[in-house]
Amino acid sequence: AEGAQVHACAVKLGAAVDTYVQNTLIQLYFSCGNSLIARQLFDGMPNRSVVTWNCVIAGYAELGFWEDVKSLFWLMIEEFALESPNSVALVRMLTACTRSGDFEMGKRVHKYMVHNAVDMSLNLANALMNMYAKFGKMDEALMLFRAMPNWDVVSWATLINGYMGIGRFEIARELFDDMPERNIVAWNTMISGYVLNRRFRDALLLFKEMMVLDVKVDHATFICVLTACARSGDFILGSLVHGYIYKFGMEMTLELIHSLLCLYVKCGSMESGERLFKKMTIRNEISWTLMMEGYVRCGKKDIAIEMFNQIPYKDVASWNALITTLCQNNFYKDALDIFEEMLILNVAPNQVTLVSALSACARVGVLALGTWIHAYIDRNKIEMDCHLSSALIDMYAKCGCVDLSLKVFNDMPIKDLLAWSTMIGGLAMHGHANHALVLFREMIDDGLQPDGVTFLGVLVACCHAGLVDEGRHFFALMTQVYGISPTTEHCSCMVDLYGRRGLLSEAKDFIKNVISLPDAGSIWGTLLSACVNHGNIELAECAMNQLLEIDPKNSGAYVLLSNVYAKASKWDNVRKVRNMMKENGVRKIPGCSSIEVNGVVHEFFVGDASHLQCEKIYTTSDKLETQLEEA
Repeated sequence: AEGAQVHACAVKLGAAVDTYVQNTLIQLYFSCGNSLIARQLFDGMPNRSVVTWNCVIAGYAELGFWEDVKSLFWLMIEEFALESPNSVALVRMLTACTRSGDFEMGKRVHKYMVHNAVDMSLNLANALMNMYAKFGKMDEALMLFRAMPNWDVVSWATLINGYMGIGRFEIARELFDDMPERNIVAWNTMISGYVLNRRFRDALLLFKEMMVLDVKVDHATFICVLTACARSGDFILGSLVHGYIYKFGMEMTLELIHSLLCLYVKCGSMESGERLFKKMTIRNEISWTLMMEGYVRCGKKDIAIEMFNQIPYKDVASWNALITTLCQNNFYKDALDIFEEMLILNVAPNQVTLVSALSACARVGVLALGTWIHAYIDRNKIEMDCHLSSALIDMYAKCGCVDLSLKVFNDMPIKDLLAWSTMIGGLAMHGHANHALVLFREMIDDGLQPDGVTFLGVLVACCHAGLVDEGRHFFALMTQVYGISPTTEHCSCMVDLYGRRGLLSEAKDFIKNVISLPDAGSIWGTLLSACVNHGNIELAECAMNQLLEIDPKNSGAYVLLSNVYAKASKWDNVRKVRNMMKENGVRKIPGCSSIEVNGVVHEFFVGDASHLQCEKIYTTSDKLETQLEEA
């Protein structure tokens, strides 16, 4: 409104035709976020200087309208053919290429700069180097760095971040150590780089090094370090950092408070989290979300839902936070209840909501609601991005409708890695090994690079079809060609593959080669399960001993070994295993099955008699068991 008043005064005074005044008005409208009127002013100007063009490009850049920045840049080049754009415009153009993911355009700008012998200022060189670094082209970035006559901390930080981004942490550290002067920006760059790449131990070691060297820290340092403590579960160091914050008299900004709150929530210290939350004079969506997440993580979902109801203003993001948190902590039915409540209150779900709801439908097996969500997406013309399409593919596959999964997949105009991996996994789950492997090869031909999730789907396909040679080939391809470190899921899948084919010795040898994995217990559990199927008592006892060293309270291990003995009619050994469970205080967690009937999910536990129709259910179950025995 004030901008319009100034504009009206300029028109009234006859000053609105002056180029300087018009440039100022354009800047004013952009600063108010009104790009439409700013562009109308620009388009209506009879005489536009280089400053005018720079004003508009700067305005679009500030608002993040990168496509407009790129199109205007080349229009400016055409209008001022004999005059090169200044370094400020070039910096903004390179930033636009970087932010919009347009590497080809970035190379075109670089070529233009070389062809026109553009004077390379320090800021421009940093922007160009940053463009190459962000796209992982570190050879080019390093070449530019070496050609620069001088560097500032931004130059070093750009190169360090680039090497961090491609996983070359040792080179990043060498560059950091080689810096002639390391200020707080340099230290923060290293720590944040480690945190972003989940190398939390390295981040915390570097922070300790800062403390020893008495480097003056700032808010950014503490936020990164608290994030590392929260993600790694280092509550003790996190508490010490909290003490440092008070010691150094740091201002308790909202972002810093949220970092502390995140630490307490992630580490399960809800009492500390509650105290901090109650002291907060200003709370926003993040504050409430963190507290809800904390309660859900420690199993107090009812308190989380109660807290959600206390939020003074709930928008779709608030609903998404609760639904997503419930899904992430396996409270899928509760997530769907909240989703249905959201619909009843006429809060329109967005793509994030629908992805979470579809994920919950997939885990619970609620096909009716999943199908309804698909119809809702079509009816309301919601954009089917790759995440939403992949969630639909996963839902249909997990609910047994692999044909519908394929239809959604085939209808996608653009398929990203997530979509390919989800479809391959869905086919593998249903035993369509050949189709899954064909899709994998098509994906490679399309130029996509598989990740660990993709290979897990491929290995599951080989496992379900008993394709031992193919499984070995793809495991080697994953580790040796693509350099992907195998997880426990990959290794368990390989052991399962060997076990299904009775190759128990090969399975044992395979485990010995990957024993350094942190969660090797599940791999030994897979071997133990294979021993049950093939009646190999000696190897079962070996697997049992290895598994109990890692996880002494694993009830499944006792049950599986007991089953091996029972299968061999070694009833004394069965009793010994049962007695061991009692002596060690191990109790088997009852299994739970669920089925959807007329849109309602029914859950059943072992020996459950709580269902209204339990007598009829058990009678039918007995009849089915008799028919199976007679078949």
